[in-house]
Amino acid sequence: MQGVSDGGTVKAFWCRTGVHEQAERSADIAEREIAAGTPAHEIGVLCPIGYYSTVVAEVFRRRGIPVCDNASPYGSSKVSIFIEKLAAWVAHGDSGKGVDFSDLAADWRFLLRRESDDIDIHVGLVKLVKESSADEGEYALDFIKRLLAAGLSAIYKDPATSEDASTLDEMLEAFEDGGDLSEWTTSDLAHRGKRDGRVALFTVASCKGLEFDVSVILGAEEGMMPHFLSLRDQEKVAEDRRKFYVAVTRSRCKTYVLFSGFAEWGPGRSGRPSGPSRFLKEMNLIE
Repeated sequence: MQGVSDGGTVKAFWCRTGVHEQAERSADIAEREIAAGTPAHEIGVLCPIGYYSTVVAEVFRRRGIPVCDNASPYGSSKVSIFIEKLAAWVAHGDSGKGVDFSDLAADWRFLLRRESDDIDIHVGLVKLVKESSADEGEYALDFIKRLLAAGLSAIYKDPATSEDASTLDEMLEAFEDGGDLSEWTTSDLAHRGKRDGRVALFTVASCKGLEFDVSVILGAEEGMMPHFLSLRDQEKVAEDRRKFYVAVTRSRCKTYVLFSGFAEWGPGRSGRPSGPSRFLKEMNLIE
């Protein structure tokens, strides 16, 4: 069925056999939209858990569809996107497609909590880029610490950027010794920041603040959305509903929601049939 959200039209599709069929349907949609003229980086595929992301990435690569897997141990917010894009500029300069330095300067001013467009903000950012560019192989953690020393720590002092502060804490934890991404360099961050020409693959939990022309949401199953651990707590169900609505409204034009009627947690780990998510019924996407 089809509905309408703040982000344009929304359609729901049943994929009978599970996550692999959902991944193939996602690839079909991406190929069709790219052929119709939608830039690949304006297509976002949103998955409920990492397993779905892994399956989608495998299917897209097998079919020759360029994809950027952004599943990570830290969330997505203005600060994480800024850091990744700045790293892309450090690594690629003005050849870093999809990264505009004037946009970076505007984001830097916002994160510094400065209202005026002072020339020193722009000059300071240029200096940061030059210092980082001269340090090949710099660890991502050191790159972020350099930004903190240059004024990024301001986000910890303003309640308006509390979400960015939480995301930055997650990034620091991921990049510190013993973290999931402790070996990452600035170049690895740049790979995430340079998304032009590739379909963007995110988890639903990390998609807040992002926008695409077209988005595809997988795993709209009862027990996954809302999560089965939330079902006995109405406040948790309400929070899962909010996250689902955020995912549905990531698209400016078209949203495709895929479901199978049962959740999958890993290879050979399928849940019992639970039916489609109640949120689809609430949005009148299914009967």
